[in-house]
Amino acid sequence: IYKGVGGSGLEIGHNKVYSQILGKYTPLEKIAGGKYLTSMYKKQGGEKNISPGEVLAAKENASKKATTEALTQLGHSIANLINTFNPDAVVLGGGLSNLYESLHKRLISKVKRFAVKEHFANVTFSRFSLSDDEGILGAAHLAFKQSKKNS
Repeated sequence: IYKGVGGSGLEIGHNKVYSQILGKYTPLEKIAGGKYLTSMYKKQGGEKNISPGEVLAAKENASKKATTEALTQLGHSIANLINTFNPDAVVLGGGLSNLYESLHKRLISKVKRFAVKEHFANVTFSRFSLSDDEGILGAAHLAFKQSKKNS
């Protein structure tokens, strides 16, 4: 696990990517986050007020455009991390990870498209599944593990 200096290493949500829908660079979490997924759905002509999960499942054109951009940008960003760090696992967190089962196959196909073939072949994907405080719990686990190693 890469923690970085401040403990938030590999938090890719703040990296800016170019949004075709918005026509500008914006943080990844705005494109791949649930709140913004529904907003992009509306920008593409979606007329109903629907949840992020419903946007992902809908078959209409507005939904497909919003979902394709979100999954492509997220997949590209994850692939960049795989290409750089060659990890054995990628663990997804955040709001959309709650929809992991419904978007897993589509997201992984996007990652595979952009990742180095040999690196991708060795990666497993999962989602955080402890609680809303899983980041804090993970940090506590690392601190405990490190203290045991140093004693």
